[in-house]
Parts: sequence; C-alpha cells; structure tokens
Amino acid sequence: MSRKYRIKDLLNQMSQGDYKKARRVLPKYLGVSKSTLDRWIYAPWSDTIDIPGEKLVMIASFFGVEPEDLFTERPEGLHFSDVISKGIKEEKDKLNLT
Repeated sequence: MSRKYRIKDLLNQMSQGDYKKARRVLPKYLGVSKSTLDRWIYAPWSDTIDIPGEKLVMIASFFGVEPEDLFTERPEGLHFSDVISKGIKEEKDKLNLT
C-alpha cells in the first residue's frame, strides 16, 4: 500500500535529532494535532483524507520543496481546454449528436 504523501520520506531524510524536532514542531507550526499530522503522513492513496491546500504549502515550505513534490504520485488533472472539450463531447453523446 503506497502512501499518498511523501512527508514520511522527507522526515526520514533528516538526521535523527532533526527528525525528532520536526515531529515535535511541525504540528504546532501547522496548527494541527499530532494525530492529524500522523493521519496525513500515513494516508494511503485509497484514503479520502486530503491535506488542505494552505497546509500543503506550509509543509512544502517547511521541507524546502514544491507542494506537488509532497505527493507520491502525480494527481490527475486536465487543462481547461481539455475539460471544455470533454464536456462538449459528453453533452453531444447524451443527445446522440455524434
């Protein structure tokens, strides 16, 4: 089972002393409980839990990475024009206007 976020990997790259400090101060810095941080650290891809955007940015800054680097897999996304094209095609399909 793969994790959704790379937070544990980033923590593990720290020295043992820094790891312990980070585990202690990170929840305070983020304004969340230790248990919330643990849920984020160990969340599997299949879990519906998501880190709020503001907190993702804060975590990324803490580790000196970009927010998208916190994901173990790149989340799917479509460009605006692809979304519009897909929506138009689906509407045509509903009306049998192919």
